[in-house]
Amino acid sequence: MKSTTRSPASRTLDVRRVTDVADVGRSRRRGRVALAIVVVWLAFDLAISGEALYRSFDALGMARTVFAVLGALAVIGAAWRLVVVDPATRRSAFDVALFGSTSAFAIAVGAMQFLRALRDVQGVAWEILIRAASLGAASIAIAVAASSLFHSAPFVVRTSRVALRLGFSALLALGAFAILEAWASTRGITSWYAVESLDGSGATLHEPDADLIWRMRSNFRGRFIHPEMGGGLVETNSIGLRDAEIDPSEPSPAFVLGDSFAFGLGVEGRETLAARLETIGAVTRALNAGCSGFCTLDELVMLERLSKRMRPSLVIVLVYPANDLEENLVFLKAKHYEGRTDFLASLFPTATLLATRACAGLPKTDVLATHLVPHSWLRSQLEKRSAFARIVFDGVDRMAVKRGTNPKEPPVNQMLLRSIRMGDAADEELKLAFRVTADALRAIQVRASNLGARCLVCLAPARVQVETDLFREVMKLGRLDADRFDVDRPMQVLSKLGSKLGFECFDLTPTFRAAAARGERLYFQEGHWNAAGHALAARAIRDRLAEPTSPR
Repeated sequence: MKSTTRSPASRTLDVRRVTDVADVGRSRRRGRVALAIVVVWLAFDLAISGEALYRSFDALGMARTVFAVLGALAVIGAAWRLVVVDPATRRSAFDVALFGSTSAFAIAVGAMQFLRALRDVQGVAWEILIRAASLGAASIAIAVAASSLFHSAPFVVRTSRVALRLGFSALLALGAFAILEAWASTRGITSWYAVESLDGSGATLHEPDADLIWRMRSNFRGRFIHPEMGGGLVETNSIGLRDAEIDPSEPSPAFVLGDSFAFGLGVEGRETLAARLETIGAVTRALNAGCSGFCTLDELVMLERLSKRMRPSLVIVLVYPANDLEENLVFLKAKHYEGRTDFLASLFPTATLLATRACAGLPKTDVLATHLVPHSWLRSQLEKRSAFARIVFDGVDRMAVKRGTNPKEPPVNQMLLRSIRMGDAADEELKLAFRVTADALRAIQVRASNLGARCLVCLAPARVQVETDLFREVMKLGRLDADRFDVDRPMQVLSKLGSKLGFECFDLTPTFRAAAARGERLYFQEGHWNAAGHALAARAIRDRLAEPTSPR
């Protein structure tokens, strides 16, 4: 009887055959997965490219799309021939070269499209995410196909496994980021200077106005949301002023006109300049007519409106040159382009001429380099392109402010730095800004005089004009020569224009600078007066009002 016992060599050959068959099966499955991923990648890419071409036909874009489609089809053809037909027998040098070249081409095209989308699209959009996902999918497909093609090469197998893990991890990360980005794009970021309504209606403090930048809503109740300002209460009366209701039986009030400084951004109603003037007996009744965002021309319009309701005994105009110089030009340009020439002419005699000059395309001298804002290039790019990144950095900035560290930007702006720079005789726009502001103040003085009231123009200094250490920090941060800047220049120019045009100027800078030298903290970090700043300004104005006035 013939023995059926098989030799060890025969058993080894059978095991190898079984192993080869199993490897071929796994290779075919990997190939099908690779093909599916490449097909999905191609579909996504065609959808995005087709939609972009539909919006705006571009011959170069069409050529790039056709090129990408041909490359993707070549990858599919090579993968089909190598992995699906029979990966164990279809390993000719031509096939390997075809697969390698088309795979490299697919990666290059995907990377090019992703970088182009990242560069061109403002805001991380679905286009960028889909292109990134398609690039990751193509990488996975190539890794799977390479593993199935060279399944007997240990190095290639290990490399493919690493590539697969990295690719799938990248896709999962992109998916999570897409979800977060979609959530962030619907949420948005509320301005730090917004006032949150207490009635839950979502109403904002300001509402549109035909003549002003905006006006405050009547009978509004809300709180500041700025992380440094502690949720102070904001209440307006029936005519939209941050003050108590007006009693017709009261004596003529003093009007306090101005922007966010007069409004009292960040402080309680009882701590504002107008309220402090009453508390210390500087005036019997002070009406807070300040509003955040107002410029001098807005304040002129506000004086006209309020004087139709009551006659003031005194008009105090709080001027913050750091903002007013630029915002007065913005006001003129806006009204000029709206065709409101009659309205401008009614404000002050030179309005039409100044508006025409303001809109004449005067060059803007860029004094400060971008070094002033202490943000890294990476953060700037992320904030520019990603809603989720903006929310994250906004939260980081809020926590930094609550801890008492510096805010996200120094409390300075371009116009302030231009106004304190010496020897800048060529800055025609700055000259025009001073002229517009001075003419608006002259018009307010004339209106007040016609109403039988004294007009006092109070010049409010910026924090950088008061605190020497902060000024040095800004100069260092902006890589500027401190010797070429004079922080008193805006006040000096406006005071000279006041003497020339006939309005009374009172510069608060020396008073604030002396108090800061004594160690008094008068500003929030972001640049507005705190309660101590309002109290100091009120005392200084009281002393000025007590001085005898010279006839003009």
